[in-house]
Amino acid sequence: MQTISIKLKAALATTGLSLAFIAVATVLVLNEMRTGLREVMTGQQSALVTQTADEIDERLHQDLEIVSRVAATITQAQMRAAPALRAHLEGLPTLSLMFDDVVVMDRDGQVIADVPQLPGRVGVNAADRPYFRQIMATGIAIVSEPVLGKRRRQPTVNLGAAIRAADGSIIGVLTGVLRLEKHNLLGAIADAYPGLSGYLFVITRDPQPVYVAHRDKIRILTAAAPAAGGAIARALRGFEGTLEDTDADGVPAMFSFRALRVTNWVLVSVLPVAEAFGPIQAAERTVIGLAGLLAAIAVASAWLVMYGLLAPLTHLHAAIRQMRRREGVAAALPVRRPDEIGEVAAKINLLVDARADAERRERQSAARFRAAADSSIDAFFMLDAMRDADGRIVDFMFRFANAEAAALVGRPGMPVEGRRLSEVWPLHGREALLEHYVRTMETAAPLDLEFEFRAPQVGGARRSTRRRWPAWAPPRARCGSSGRR
Repeated sequence: MQTISIKLKAALATTGLSLAFIAVATVLVLNEMRTGLREVMTGQQSALVTQTADEIDERLHQDLEIVSRVAATITQAQMRAAPALRAHLEGLPTLSLMFDDVVVMDRDGQVIADVPQLPGRVGVNAADRPYFRQIMATGIAIVSEPVLGKRRRQPTVNLGAAIRAADGSIIGVLTGVLRLEKHNLLGAIADAYPGLSGYLFVITRDPQPVYVAHRDKIRILTAAAPAAGGAIARALRGFEGTLEDTDADGVPAMFSFRALRVTNWVLVSVLPVAEAFGPIQAAERTVIGLAGLLAAIAVASAWLVMYGLLAPLTHLHAAIRQMRRREGVAAALPVRRPDEIGEVAAKINLLVDARADAERRERQSAARFRAAADSSIDAFFMLDAMRDADGRIVDFMFRFANAEAAALVGRPGMPVEGRRLSEVWPLHGREALLEHYVRTMETAAPLDLEFEFRAPQVGGARRSTRRRWPAWAPPRARCGSSGRR
């Protein structure tokens, strides 16, 4: 298996750190951008819906004031004479500018006059309308709930005020009608577009809320049916502000809510997330592109820098491998530059020189030892213990034997090192001597014994002699022995 070079490791590590740093920086920058834009958009949407709601409240309050003032100008005599009452209303052009229809009902809820005149509307009874009953009971001008007109069957909202007699008793109700499908105060809300694709709508805060105004006219007076726990459901419970949710079509959007003060409605502003965060998404693509470019530059730079910094180390490695393949004296490594790598090369040169000198001295020492041992008249050898699987010594191997020892075992001039004791030792006395050597190895106690030794001589003759055999076991688990004449 091929190992990875340190240059490649360093380049990969540097590249990985650079990419990690760029990735973390990019994530932090994008997160900061998203957070900042979200705060800006939330503030803008909340400000927009608050301003719009305040304007609607102000307009509704002004319209109620005007309806109340006009109602105060209607007399009992006009209430008894429909033509005179109609002429009085037609003489107030402000009403026609503010409302789509103006209707007067007597105390029983029956329409007695209308402007403009609609065939069949006079005589219609609206006593069942909750707003009519409330005005008759309290005398307070109010904005009605959205309802379907009894005559035209169109969705409307009525602004009603009490008509009083001279004694203060309520004798009828004046109503200004806003048709929710027309471009009036409420209809204009649905025509407003926050941003390019956003929209506004109004819903009631009743137990079963309905749409009062919406860009999709079909939804007016239909149930809003907010999802439990959704943004609209929270607004119906009193929340005011901006939340992210999905609209009725499943589109992720920012919802901003503001409750109206004049009536029990909620104004809602909807801005799709795709548009709200469109600028940040474009900025994200730019930032990610720049981060990718920086990452590519960082990778290329890391490789070039690592290649330049570690090139001397590569040359040093190649020189060391070439040194290992050479035989004899190793050439000095090149010291290319005065830095840590150059210092390592110089230290290696010193180490190689020291090692070569030590090997030379060791060879000289071994040669002197061999010359001295071979010139001795005593047989001298060193043995290594050989053990079986249970750790018991079963034999010995010759590690060193001088010339006299080789001659002693009948192998003059022949190599003995590396051979077993049982292979080269004469059979006579082998077991006894092996037993003594084992004891010496196990106890580390010196051995000094004398016994008769018979060894074959050159030409096949045998010679018999008595020899004294001192032996000892040094800590390296090796047995040394010598034979003396």
